[in-house]
Amino acid sequence: MFCPSCGKTNATDQKFCRSCGLSLEATLVSLGEQARGRNDIGERSGNRDVAGEALVWLCGAMLAAFVTIMIYTIVTKIIIAKGDVWSGIGFIVFILTAVTAILLVIYRESRLEPGAKSPNRSAAIVNAFDDQPRLSDGGFENVASVTEQTTSRLKVVRD
Repeated sequence: MFCPSCGKTNATDQKFCRSCGLSLEATLVSLGEQARGRNDIGERSGNRDVAGEALVWLCGAMLAAFVTIMIYTIVTKIIIAKGDVWSGIGFIVFILTAVTAILLVIYRESRLEPGAKSPNRSAAIVNAFDDQPRLSDGGFENVASVTEQTTSRLKVVRD
């Protein structure tokens, strides 16, 4: 668990942060409530997902029926009645191109929103890592950077 004040990593069973002394009990309770709230939202959104999928199928069926009626009308009114085959084929190609373009835009937008499919994924990851035992800090110092010792050699000496 991270301290909200200083950002240091602490064990979940600690009551206070080792670095800044902030009480972590209230933070732990708050995180638990947020995780439960995310799960409740996810369960409620499951019903919305089914309804949303049904709505998508309904809109798709309506679009297919509309395109079928349009093509039938073009075939009967322009190609058969007037005998203008090339104009009818042009209209049909135009309608199919427009429908394909709309479907490709919808597909691309659905692929750009990865969070829309599984909103509880981050909560599941956090819960999976909270149950695992943690190692203590051990009191190790960070290794000095290579540039810390070499930057003094780069200073320009002006005469």
